[in-house]
Amino acid sequence: MKNIVENNTEIESKIYDVLNDNESLWHSVNEVASVTGVTSNDIFKTINESNKFVLSTNEEKQPIITTRNRFRKEEPFLRKLVGAFKNRID
Repeated sequence: MKNIVENNTEIESKIYDVLNDNESLWHSVNEVASVTGVTSNDIFKTINESNKFVLSTNEEKQPIITTRNRFRKEEPFLRKLVGAFKNRID
């Protein structure tokens, strides 16, 4: 069981590093998968089990993610509010 926890922590760390190592606030799941070498399915599983990430969709309805900290600091209030009403983010 310890290997699963370590693996999830390692995946979470890789995702977090990619999301914080760029000027762009939002990143596509495919982009993060490509950079980290982690499958999209494992990324979805990890971000859904963690409270460190925010999942949303872009204009093309593709999933995008960011860290919760960056979201709180950088996302404009109006977009947070609209997202909450759409039940897409946070």
